[in-house]
Amino acid sequence: MGFRENKKQILQENVKDIKNVKMKKKLIKVLQSSDFFDSENYPKTKFTFEEVKITNEGTYLIGQMRIKGKVVKEEIKLESIDNNSASGKFSINRSKYDIYPGFFMNLVIDKQFDIDFKIIIK
Repeated sequence: MGFRENKKQILQENVKDIKNVKMKKKLIKVLQSSDFFDSENYPKTKFTFEEVKITNEGTYLIGQMRIKGKVVKEEIKLESIDNNSASGKFSINRSKYDIYPGFFMNLVIDKQFDIDFKIIIK
């Protein structure tokens, strides 16, 4: 496995699963930077669903995702639904939201990133 593959593997780890405290802090700092989520200027990401679509393949939320001030229409498949909550996992293409981490990091980080979510209905 070459350097690029090692870096890619490290960066694909889930932040909450990283045991090395120093590495975890470093990754969080990078993700909060203006190259990624620019959390100082955009502290929140928001999904506003506009419709629910039910098909033979499953149930989907369709709506507007706001990341870094940019709004993109997204379709999210729900994986689990019960009486007062729903959850799932979906991928977002970071380039749609102007997330460009510089030339080198752009080579080792996929354009897609996964988001796990749970919706609580009150």
